[in-house]
Amino acid sequence: MTDKLYYRDAYLFAFDARVVSCASSGDKFEAVLDRTAFYPEGGGQPGDTGVIGGVRVLDTVSRGDDVVHICSGPVSGRVAARVDGERRLANMRAHTAEHIFSGCAHSLYGAENVGFHMGSEGVTVDLDIPLTDEMLRNILVKANGVIMSDAAVTCYYPSEDELAGLDFRSKKEIDGPVRIVRVEGADVCACCGTHLSRAGQAGLLMAVRTAPCRGGTRILLKAGKDAFEDYYFKNRELSRAASLMSLKEDETADGVAALNSKIDELKREVRDLKDRNFALMCEGAQTGAVPFVFADGLAPADVMRFADMLAEKHGRGAVFSGDDGSGYMYAVCSRSGGCRELSRSLNAALNGRGGGKDEGAQGRVNASRRAIEDFLYSKSV
Repeated sequence: MTDKLYYRDAYLFAFDARVVSCASSGDKFEAVLDRTAFYPEGGGQPGDTGVIGGVRVLDTVSRGDDVVHICSGPVSGRVAARVDGERRLANMRAHTAEHIFSGCAHSLYGAENVGFHMGSEGVTVDLDIPLTDEMLRNILVKANGVIMSDAAVTCYYPSEDELAGLDFRSKKEIDGPVRIVRVEGADVCACCGTHLSRAGQAGLLMAVRTAPCRGGTRILLKAGKDAFEDYYFKNRELSRAASLMSLKEDETADGVAALNSKIDELKREVRDLKDRNFALMCEGAQTGAVPFVFADGLAPADVMRFADMLAEKHGRGAVFSGDDGSGYMYAVCSRSGGCRELSRSLNAALNGRGGGKDEGAQGRVNASRRAIEDFLYSKSV
């Protein structure tokens, strides 16, 4: 059984220990020490990284009563070890902030935390109720008030009698001793993770994204330095966007909505102009295997729409767009069928690829305009 130093002192990052075992596992090594300050992955919190005897610790996991250190090389004997302190502290800030958030959500709205994960983006919390913007703001106001009050955080194992009279949150049934994490005035929860000793060390707590999840709400939280960096970046980008549109920052969302509406209007106008141009070009279509037109700079959707307009006027039609250097996109349409076979012939003769249905097909050929025209004229004979 590994002596788990992180439960006695979550701020202990440097220690010495004896290597009990070290076995190879693929290209890595799994080391067990007689004691460790490395926290193993569990309770939604990632495992610690660091150095043991000069060898990198890539991850830490639990196996029964042992803590297993996943190392880049072998270790043995008596070793000095060091946990990556900044990473651990960031996890402690995030984990403690999550307790405060979940406790405040529970006390304000009876919400239960039914899912929790700490990842590279932040802390993801799943609450079992839908949250409105106002509800989320109220939770964050209360949670940050707890942080600013620098409430005490204590971790302990209550006696059976104490536990029986204790109202605490827990996501699952627990066999054996229950470890309680109490944030004064905010939360009492069963948890095996490492935590701050004072809430104020969390610094700041913000929700940066929400989404519906299984009838409730999934919230992405950031705490401490991560929350500050997120705020700084978003505030800078918001200020830039507002400046570009000559708006106040609190008018930016409405300004973007108005801009999107204008863009949609312009897109409709451009489409109408394109269709008028296509209609005029239909009049000058060349006739080969099908009436066909070459048009510069068209998008794939435009090529197909133009070909359909040709077919509407002439019964059949083909449109090509591109250049001799890079090849030509094409679309063929017909009101009487035959497009699939024509597409196959185009591809075979002109180093192309594509396909579709008898009523319409599209693809690309790697050939010159002259070669395409010669093919279509020869097919008409």
